[in-house]
Amino acid sequence: MTGDYGTFKVVHAERWHASFVSVNLRKQDLEEVPKDKTPYTAIMEGLECGSSYAIIVDEIPVAIMGSSGVGDYSVIWMVGTPNIRKIRRELVTQGRKFAERLIGRYTYGGNMVYIKNYNAIRWLKRMGAEFGEPVLVDSKKFIPFNIIK
Repeated sequence: MTGDYGTFKVVHAERWHASFVSVNLRKQDLEEVPKDKTPYTAIMEGLECGSSYAIIVDEIPVAIMGSSGVGDYSVIWMVGTPNIRKIRRELVTQGRKFAERLIGRYTYGGNMVYIKNYNAIRWLKRMGAEFGEPVLVDSKKFIPFNIIK
């Protein structure tokens, strides 16, 4: 997963990546942070629970993604800064590969996405995600999704 993808690099995520991304989150990603956590603590939980990677453009982190296994399922996630737009086409091209690598040894992976995170939902659809019925989390509607490897 790590490497140079031309317009961006993927590296193992570090605390400073989490710090930078957490204070520069896109509004739609900020909406997904649980009420009882700060953006930084939510991202650090992801870093500490499994595999995590930072996406770097021009030496600046634009996103962090990761996964952790729960039973026979891989919980996958990604949050970004507004600068992730600089590589949106490349993410569409590489997204499915990244998802499969994050899912790893599991048959499928998924998570929930905020119902108003339209860009993420569109991206997940392009990757072949299957969606469930909306559920309430912290008084907000989220849609569960799965991606089968």
